[in-house]
Amino acid sequence: MAEKERILVADHEESVREMVSRIAIQMGHEILTVKDGKEALELLRKGSITLLITDLEDPGLNGLEGMKSVRTEFPDLPILCMAGQGSSLPDIDGVASGVTDDITKPFTLDEMRAKLTWVIYEKNLIRDLTKKSIELERTNEELKRIEQLKSDFILGISHEVRTPLTVIKEVFYLVLEERIGGITED
Repeated sequence: MAEKERILVADHEESVREMVSRIAIQMGHEILTVKDGKEALELLRKGSITLLITDLEDPGLNGLEGMKSVRTEFPDLPILCMAGQGSSLPDIDGVASGVTDDITKPFTLDEMRAKLTWVIYEKNLIRDLTKKSIELERTNEELKRIEQLKSDFILGISHEVRTPLTVIKEVFYLVLEERIGGITED
């Protein structure tokens, strides 16, 4: 089974909180709900929240600026932002504010389920890619260390082989030049 998410829903409308809670619980996740952004921030600061679903018009979070401050304080936290009809987040503003995805109110159960599934999938994908990146960095460092050991080994062997060959070469040179006597049949 997929990892259980701990989802925080911050919305002033009780019906929205209940609807999102029902969907998340059906999907097998733990849900916490609060009425506004100030309460949400308090819970976020206590830790262990893996996804925030919040209303763009929440006065406690102050719209896109609030999203930016949440993103600054919690850089890895996925944020699904709910926006009322006609106030949907423009893509560039949403990205700039750090919103992971958005959904327009009113939404259907299937729309929210699809958004939740997608945001959780992206979160897990990013987590997995981050782990793989760290593993690759470690492997790369190990390969660099092994390459250095190989270079040192080849340098050492080359030196050890070159030293006796130099002596033999010099002896042959002296013999051929007849500096240590003439060459005889013996």
